[in-house]
Amino acid sequence: MKNRAVRIALFLLVVLAFGAAGYELTLLDRQATATRDAARAFEEKARQVEAAVRELRAAQFAYVATGQGFAFWTARVGTLLPAIGADLQKLCSMATDGTATGLKPGGPTCPFVSAALDDLATVQRIDTSVQGYLREDQRLLASDLVFSDLREADQTLAARIEEARKHQAAADDAAANTVRRKQIATAGGAAVFAVLILLLLVPAGRTLAEDKSGTVPDSRLQAPGVIGLRPEPAAHGSSPEGEPMPGAWSPEPEVRRASSATVESAAANIPHPVDLSGAAALCTDFARLREPTELPALLERAAALLHAVGVVVWVADASSGELRPALSHGYPPQALARIHGVSKDDDNATACAYRERRLRVVEGDAQSNGAIAAPLLAPDGCVGVMAAEIREGQERDEGIQSVAAIIAAQLATLVTPQAAATESSK
Repeated sequence: MKNRAVRIALFLLVVLAFGAAGYELTLLDRQATATRDAARAFEEKARQVEAAVRELRAAQFAYVATGQGFAFWTARVGTLLPAIGADLQKLCSMATDGTATGLKPGGPTCPFVSAALDDLATVQRIDTSVQGYLREDQRLLASDLVFSDLREADQTLAARIEEARKHQAAADDAAANTVRRKQIATAGGAAVFAVLILLLLVPAGRTLAEDKSGTVPDSRLQAPGVIGLRPEPAAHGSSPEGEPMPGAWSPEPEVRRASSATVESAAANIPHPVDLSGAAALCTDFARLREPTELPALLERAAALLHAVGVVVWVADASSGELRPALSHGYPPQALARIHGVSKDDDNATACAYRERRLRVVEGDAQSNGAIAAPLLAPDGCVGVMAAEIREGQERDEGIQSVAAIIAAQLATLVTPQAAATESSK
């Protein structure tokens, strides 16, 4: 997707989605904390009630023990029974519904607590009978009740409280698992949404020239037309040997015919990283350039950044309407001498890049390298073209294309067009 407004809108949508997910995760975390606190409080209160029931049982056994004060233990039991009843009532209010989204008081644990209250009433009733027998000095009947009915009632009460505690623990675990699943679903949903949006933001393809690269000679000669120099005039036409014009990226007629049409092609997966720091350092050195003799080394660095086997800098001659080779790298030194001008009306990538003032890409194949032709754009128009022969399909990488455009923009500041030089000499 290349529409800038849509890309910005999608990015903002991702930000909003992550914000909403973060807010939801915060609420779920608070809910999980509240669930843990409620479960811990219920557990502690249930343990306290169980301890009170054990103390109640011991006090009731002391009724009939030799040497124990009856009045003391009846007073103690009279304190424990209402305290246990009040704690059981509190347990019912502390019980929560583990299946609900929030913390609902009550829930499925309350029936067990209510049953424990009924058991406590049974204990209290039997305890009253035991105390009555003891006041009448019927210790045998009292002992029989204490070690049979009362003991069984106390055990039933303790078991009911334990059952309520375990049931509430299971409900709390279910609530914690529910919150945990919601947290995972929220985080996972936000991540999947972000990935989908990022896939939409990835460009689906780009325009490539149908031109295929030919052979382009090169030279390390000094560059006429650069650093204030203009290209030397040369006759237009083919080389003496009848070779195709090097640097113009015009294929041999018997093999394939160049075309100025463009096609959409998906970006290839390029294994080589783009050296942005190297490109920045190269542009800095271009800006600090003082002598033309420094240009070949800089062009060699540019070729390395572009993964290019060769680079040719073409400079426009406004008077003849031709592009003349001014500087090259990566080819035999004698090649530049055999290169003639390229007409701006020619049907090849270099001429097209000059006419259309935009970067042109020639896609390579198994037999030939690809190429990038980047226009040298100045305030008064296009002053030339940088043509690079790229190996291993690197011409399809948008990063390499961007670096080529950056280098071409820097080279444009060093070029003095033919027309401008002529006017200044008058």
